[in-house]
Amino acid sequence: MDKLLEIIGKEKIDLKYEDFSVFPEDIHGLYMCDSQIGPVIVLGKHLENSRRLHKCMLAHEIGHYFSEPRTSILTVHTSSNLRIMKNQDELKAMRWAFDFLVPWEDLYDAINAGHQTSFELAEYFDVTEWFMGKGLEFYYQLIQYEIQKNYELALKEAQIVDYKYDVALSFAGEDRNYVERVAKYLDSYKVKVFFDQFERSDLLGQFMPPPLKACDR
Repeated sequence: MDKLLEIIGKEKIDLKYEDFSVFPEDIHGLYMCDSQIGPVIVLGKHLENSRRLHKCMLAHEIGHYFSEPRTSILTVHTSSNLRIMKNQDELKAMRWAFDFLVPWEDLYDAINAGHQTSFELAEYFDVTEWFMGKGLEFYYQLIQYEIQKNYELALKEAQIVDYKYDVALSFAGEDRNYVERVAKYLDSYKVKVFFDQFERSDLLGQFMPPPLKACDR
């Protein structure tokens, strides 16, 4: 909590506490930025009695400050595009908050130390279980995205390489007649197939003793 308050002071963010009883119960804080008064974070007074939730919500609103949201929670959203932007803003703020309170390296070490559930990890990092669950969900989505991105990149690189063959046929000796028909079928559709019968002269040259190679020429 002290580190978050240090950021508030360093960035000259105005931090206020107000009665949020008139708001829906799932709203604990607001972030606003005005050219006249600068950045302002308003938190519900009820958070002062809930240390972990207080810390998580303050980190989340500071995340809005660093991720520069394109919308304000006080704006009435009338278009789907604005709602989409607001969701993206919330994700960016959540990512900043989770990275700050639960750094990836520390999370990795905690899991290896035997803290496996959301509850155990929340206790370890002194955050709410809800916050930990949302953060783990975010990391899972991020990992899935990276896997998909790397797969698509590898696939793209593979398509650029001009391989000599598209398919290589390996088989037992007793299946030769069947595999030969498959090879000819593939070849008829311009598939570059490696089949030993098609490469017989090249393969013979590779394993032929030097004197025989000379005769072969």
